[in-house]
Amino acid sequence: MVQKANCSPPKFMELGSKGPHVNIWLRFLESFVEYTLKISDYHHMIEVDEDFGPTGVYWTRRIQLHLGIDTDGGVGTETRQRVTDKFNFNFDMNMTDNTDHGLTKFIQPDGSELWWQPGIPPCEQKSVAEMQVSALRVESCSDVVNQLPPCPAAGLIASEK
Repeated sequence: MVQKANCSPPKFMELGSKGPHVNIWLRFLESFVEYTLKISDYHHMIEVDEDFGPTGVYWTRRIQLHLGIDTDGGVGTETRQRVTDKFNFNFDMNMTDNTDHGLTKFIQPDGSELWWQPGIPPCEQKSVAEMQVSALRVESCSDVVNQLPPCPAAGLIASEK
């Protein structure tokens, strides 16, 4: 059985983070650039490609400057909280509610990696995260199977013939 405690996403996302949950932040940056900075040709500037690269860091610094906080280019707790307060965009909730399951690699400020997807706790090793995801899928299937009505007994089927 998979441990469900502390299944929230990692608290930091730095340059080099990759995966489907990175796209949630990149799409938010697109909206910020288009609606707050009023730059209409943003599609050529931000590529939503599951990669938090130099462009994502640049636009994250721009939003941090706009919010009046440290412009380190990483998506940490202060950036997330200020974005939630100012724009009503809760990054953690959007990641947890995201149905696009898949592991995301979150680079931490010290350069270490944490692997995560909804339903599992952050893991330092990709292989451990993959095992937890597999166990989560098996557990989910078991839950569904346990909710099905029982199959008729073999004797009842034989007597109907």
